[in-house]
Amino acid sequence: MKVAIGLYLIIGIGCQSQPTTVKSNFTVENDTNLQKNYTALCERIVKTTKKKSLEQIPSFLECCLRDSVFAYWYDTPWDFYGTSEEPKKGKIACGYFVTTTLKHLGLNIDRVYLAQQASSVLIKEVCDANSIKVFSNSHYANMKKYVKEHEGKIFIAGLDNHVGFIVKEGDEMFFIHSSGIPPHKVVKEKVDDASLLVYSKYHMVGHLDFKNWARGLKNS
Repeated sequence: MKVAIGLYLIIGIGCQSQPTTVKSNFTVENDTNLQKNYTALCERIVKTTKKKSLEQIPSFLECCLRDSVFAYWYDTPWDFYGTSEEPKKGKIACGYFVTTTLKHLGLNIDRVYLAQQASSVLIKEVCDANSIKVFSNSHYANMKKYVKEHEGKIFIAGLDNHVGFIVKEGDEMFFIHSSGIPPHKVVKEKVDDASLLVYSKYHMVGHLDFKNWARGLKNS
């Protein structure tokens, strides 16, 4: 069965401060071709990261994650015990979705260990320590205001029993996560429409600042 997918391919060679993104629509014949394309993309990201300056790496990886890596994972089924490393093949839990996509960007993290820990452990491991804030007593509005006013573009949000990414795109904010409620798959939702985010009584957020990872990624 053919599945039409719109994806962004990263063209990252050169000395541009921002990567160039080219939208490409093509037909994926089967899961094997999808995984082959995804693997090639991740390998290209890692190789290109090494050619970037330390100052260029953060914005480059933000674009790769937001515009390319996530696109492959949308609609991958959720399961509480899901550990898939291949988009749209098998199932993936919320924590594994976060750690797997970051691992595929080249971050030197223990994908399995961090996915199995409380979201606070994951956030403290990969996010800028000075950006981490906790909002309790259902203060979604305060959390949203903090993220909106922060200069960062991508955050990790830990909730009552869930974790995912908050991504800022212009004036809009989205929650990208492997959802344990319907539709039970990896989705991108506007933050105000994401019930798991809005109605959580606990929010811990941290800015995913790739500056903290740049030197290690470039020299790995």
